[in-house]
Amino acid sequence: MLLVALLLTGCTDALFTTAEYRCYQSFVDKYNAGIEKQEILDKLGCPDGYVDAQGNNQSIKPADQKSFEENLAEDSSDAWMYECWKFPDPAEPYRLKITFDADGKSESAELMLVHGG
Repeated sequence: MLLVALLLTGCTDALFTTAEYRCYQSFVDKYNAGIEKQEILDKLGCPDGYVDAQGNNQSIKPADQKSFEENLAEDSSDAWMYECWKFPDPAEPYRLKITFDADGKSESAELMLVHGG
């Protein structure tokens, strides 16, 4: 009985977390610096927002995603952000932040809880 409880406890995240959260967590777990923006776009899709070269946060509306993807070669953003919920009810908002160097290659990837949601 105790073994079953331990096994179920270990599977709780896989059973109850959203697919987006699991995808972003997997990306962070397997992350290696130096990934190009196009590869990230291919793996994760268009970000929900970015930090522009002046340090301002910008959101990307669904209607603008195609334009963002088409103009990727001109993208000079310092970071991309992906938003998700950990649980489907929705609960526990998370943000995946990927930062880039001057050459457009990734420097870091961090999945963090957004306090105050």
